[in-house]
Amino acid sequence: MNKIKQMHSGMKHMLIPLFLLLLTGCGVSAPGSAAECAAGTRYLQEDRLATGTACLPDQIDRIVALDPFTFEAMIALNAPMVGAPKQYVNELLTHVPQLEPVMEALTDTGIPVNFETLVELEPDVILCRRTACERNLRRLNQIAPTILFDNTSAADWRESARFYAEMIGMEAELDAVETAYDSRTQMIREALGEQAPTISVMRVQPSRLRLYFEQSFSGIVLTDAGFIYPETQADQADANRDDLGRPQLANISEERLALLEADYAFVYATENLGENDAQAYLEELQNQALWQSLDVVQRDDLHLVGTYWFASGYIAAHEMLDDLSLIVLGVDGSTDNPFK
Repeated sequence: MNKIKQMHSGMKHMLIPLFLLLLTGCGVSAPGSAAECAAGTRYLQEDRLATGTACLPDQIDRIVALDPFTFEAMIALNAPMVGAPKQYVNELLTHVPQLEPVMEALTDTGIPVNFETLVELEPDVILCRRTACERNLRRLNQIAPTILFDNTSAADWRESARFYAEMIGMEAELDAVETAYDSRTQMIREALGEQAPTISVMRVQPSRLRLYFEQSFSGIVLTDAGFIYPETQADQADANRDDLGRPQLANISEERLALLEADYAFVYATENLGENDAQAYLEELQNQALWQSLDVVQRDDLHLVGTYWFASGYIAAHEMLDDLSLIVLGVDGSTDNPFK
């Protein structure tokens, strides 16, 4: 019996390179009708699909998620996921280590994606956002039905989570996730009262400073919780929309650090893999006279926070709400965090 298993395993590994070779030679387009969907799948026509139509498996027990937004949504739903990039697992574990048991069995699909690993995983469906996977759609679709959400920016993270919950039949689970989030943001909004404080968010990269506005991930969470942005930043967002078409962020020079002024400012540093240049740059900024002269710094209302402020879903959003509850309201809100 063991010899039969070994022979079967050996044949599988011999066939995988041949299959991968075939992937490069032919294409799979979006189905035009239900007749083009194989047995065990159903025809799907949906405006939020990047391809317009797709064949969705009737039974979904093995999911692969290939972008950080979809990955975090699947973890929040406790969906039956078998593979995702290890980088996303590691990043999530830095701020929610308690979720390690949920992720420990996931297979690393790599960045860029390792197609041989995908073949071996035999997924029922591959989920991804259009901007992350569109160029590999043909190859992915030949491994498993691939569902791409037609995203536009980080501002649609809630919409994409809802879309995928509907695709995999976990709407009830997402209802609970949404309710917990909406309840917390509403409590903070009510606690802030009518005089909502202004807030700033800045990301420090190895050689660049970026302000993030309402249409970013963190901006959605902050506006949901009742915070507002300084008018000077609104002007900056409008200017950036006109120049770059990216109203969610703006690069600023050190000389324009005064744009950070607000009732509360939150700053975080993000690194390239294996580097600590961003943290070094942040420490350099903190020693500069211009930084130290900021009113928000002198009041001790500038706070260094984790990279979950630059993340992609409900788990990170609750980490942000923990920070806001403690720093702004003086309340330990972590007891209301469903992921802790």
